[in-house]
Formats: sequence, C-alpha cells, structure tokens
Amino acid sequence: MATLNGTNYKKQYVDVPSTKIPVGEQAGRVRCAYDDYNLATSGVALANGDTILLMKLPAGARVVEVLLDSPDVGGTSLIELGWAANGVDLVDADGFITSLDISGAAAMQRLNNPAGALKQFTVETQVYATITNAGAAVAGILQFAVLYVVE
Repeated sequence: MATLNGTNYKKQYVDVPSTKIPVGEQAGRVRCAYDDYNLATSGVALANGDTILLMKLPAGARVVEVLLDSPDVGGTSLIELGWAANGVDLVDADGFITSLDISGAAAMQRLNNPAGALKQFTVETQVYATITNAGAAVAGILQFAVLYVVE
C-alpha cells in the first residue's frame, strides 16, 4: 500500500523549497451571493422556459455550495439552476441544480450536479434559474444562494 501526496500537501510539506499555495485553496474565506424572486410581487406568472437572472459570480470564484429554497408553487413545476456562457465556459442551464420539483410542497435543494461542484470561474459569470415545467405560481419567494471562495 502506498502513501500518496495531494498537490497542495506536496507543495507545502514535500517540495524544498516549499511552494506557495493560493489563498483560496488553503485558508480562503467563503462568501455568499444571495438572490431571490418574489412570486407574489413579480406580476408575472411563471411559464415554461422562463429565465430568472440572479447574481453574478466574480472572476476567480470557486463554487463550494449552492442552495435553492422554494415554496409550493403548485401544478407540476420544475426549476433548474446554472450559469450563462461567459466567453470561457459554455452555458450550462442546470450546472448547479437539475430539475428540482417545486410543486406539491415546499422544497430545498443543494448543489446536485457534479458539473458545478468545486467549479472555478476565471471570468465574471451570470447565474440564472430556468423554469422547465411551469405550474400555477402562488405567493412565496424563491431563494438562491451560491457559496464560493474567490481569494
């Protein structure tokens, strides 16, 4: 059985002289980008294919967690969360959360798509939600949070 070294362990404890590790990979501060969408005050009923533009992640952001909290919006509503093309990364409409069923009961989902797990964006990136199957919108607030390290 072998003992292997992770990249940053090797840089810090094996290499002579040691190599500096990027702050965001060793002692970075987790930041939270939060946004919401109020169904009651929006004045727009959700429809299939609707896009809700949310926060923008800064250049260098490495995503460590994503949360989506939803009220019961009725019908057979589905929502997904991803990012827009940014000149470096291709669009991925469900890169963070794939097809969360937000009908019949309130729902909360964490990051569930490996494409967005620990992804680092090298340029500013637009996050957005897409309604993929719209039910009857009711009062309530869709809440979104992306936790990331950027330094």
